[in-house]
Amino acid sequence: GCGVLFMVNGGWYSRYIDPSRAQERFVPLLKSGFTVFAVRHGSSPRYLIPEIIGDVRRSVRFVRFHADKFGVAPDRLGVYGGSAGGHLSLVLGTSSDKGNLAAPDPILKTTDRVAAVVAYYPPTDLRPWVTDINSPYYKNYPALRFDAKQAAACSPLLQVTPDDAPTLL
Repeated sequence: GCGVLFMVNGGWYSRYIDPSRAQERFVPLLKSGFTVFAVRHGSSPRYLIPEIIGDVRRSVRFVRFHADKFGVAPDRLGVYGGSAGGHLSLVLGTSSDKGNLAAPDPILKTTDRVAAVVAYYPPTDLRPWVTDINSPYYKNYPALRFDAKQAAACSPLLQVTPDDAPTLL
């Protein structure tokens, strides 16, 4: 009944990968009985990190809302990714919310809290990358070109609290 959401991501760019090629990386999880969801979010350069975070939050909410249909326990969802995907995984693990009960969309009323996080070499504090326009990160990753006032909220290192999901870095 465990579900794992994998962040399909490189530099906050989420490219299509043919499922027959992509599933190789999930074989150990699948053989162990996990259900794996490959999350393709709105992608850079069209979308910036705050919007991308909104997409991955919605992916957790969507899977949880449809947990019965997918055969997973809604409280047993984990997330993982590497680099930018690891960053997004950590955001989910450190800054989840209970959902918005006033939202007209029932999916948005659902929590985006995850039960576990695995993040490979993730960026944890985006503030220097967003504020230094001469940095190679800023130049090479268009998703970082958002209002610097939002950088702290998008930095998992600054969101850590005792009730966060167990996390493996």
